[in-house]
Order: sequence, then C-alpha cells, then structure tokens
Amino acid sequence: MSDTLARLLDRIDRLEERERFAEALAVARRACALVPDEPAAWEARGEMALRSGELAESAEAWDRLTHLEPGSAGAWFGLGEALQWNGRDEAEECFRRSAQLDPQRYVVPSRISPAEFEAMAGAVLPALPAQVIDFLEETGTAIAALRLPAVEMVVGSRLDPHALGYWLGNVYGVTGVWGLANPAAIQIYQLNIENWCPDRAALSREIRSTVLHEVGHAVGMDHATLDADGY
Repeated sequence: MSDTLARLLDRIDRLEERERFAEALAVARRACALVPDEPAAWEARGEMALRSGELAESAEAWDRLTHLEPGSAGAWFGLGEALQWNGRDEAEECFRRSAQLDPQRYVVPSRISPAEFEAMAGAVLPALPAQVIDFLEETGTAIAALRLPAVEMVVGSRLDPHALGYWLGNVYGVTGVWGLANPAAIQIYQLNIENWCPDRAALSREIRSTVLHEVGHAVGMDHATLDADGY
C-alpha cells in the first residue's frame, strides 16, 4: 500500500470518527481513483456513501468489492445491505452467500411479513412492569416498526444505518423539539434485525431485546447500563 493511499484511508477513519461522512466519502472516491484495485478503499466508499445517503453509489462500491474479493463474506453482506437500501431483491442472494462463506458470523435471514413483525414487537410491552407501561402511555410513546431507518435520519441526524432500533425523543417524557405534534417514539427496524436472525425463535428474541433496549433509553438508562444488563 502506497503512503498516499495509507494517508487517505487514515483520513477517512478520522472523518468517520467525527461523523463527517460526506467529507469521508469524497476522500474515499479519491482513494478509489488512485488505486482502483484496493479493497479497503471500496469498502470505505460503500460505507461512507450509505451514511451520506448516496444509496446507488453505496451498492456500486460494494459490488465492486465483491469482484475484488469474491471470497469475502463481509463484502457480500455489505452488498446485501446496500441492495436492501435500494429496494433490490438481489440482496437475499448476497446474504445467502455471506452465510455460506462465514457461517460462524453470518446467517441466512429469516423473513416475516411487516404485520407479523409489528405484532411481535407489540407483544413485548404488556410484559413490562406496570410503572414502565404507565410512563410510556403518559408520554404517548409508541413503537413504530419500520423496514429501515429513514434516509433523512441517517443523513441529518447521523443515525447508524445498521441500527436495530432507535429512541426518538428525550428521556422522562421531555420531547424537546418534537413537542406535542411529534411525540416520542421507539422505532425498530425490521430488515436490520432480520439480517442477523436465522429463524423465528432468534427473531423473537432479537425483537424483544431491541424493544427493551430502546425502552431502557426512554426511561433514562445509558448504553453502559443496558449492555451490563444484557440489552
């Protein structure tokens, strides 16, 4: 690897750490132009394009990476995710290939209908302690089951496009800029969850864990506490 390419890749990492994804994408494009056969440059371009809302470019970059490294399970998984964001059914074949290449890390996703997914998510709340249910009801917090995060949230709010769920609002019922017209909500993302679940049992567990994780944020728990509790 040349010194110039190494500097560009390091620059991408530093920009990503500061969530300056559009700038990181511009650097990744330069890296790909400098060394068109460098896998690390195309991987960075695919990820930064996704985080910048450049969905078609993300898919093209990941596709290029699978041609450079056809035996890379991570490349096929990345392409599968990018194709999902572009609404392309070919994503499923990519996930199957990633699972074949690295069955210890990746799975063939279990898919269910949006209605089933929403029902499984809704079934988690009745099992919560009464005071937590009261809090959610009093603050008007609802669970929204979406296929993927909104691109506007990814680009404008720096939401991780790979997130399983998101707490939309502030803790303890203070909705801040959202106000009464936009009450707090818990969002969970069907495709991102399914991508890691090989069967319905695993899917049920992951939905429950994700909902509880976001409920924890709603009542003021931070990531360290949630991680320590297994969520």
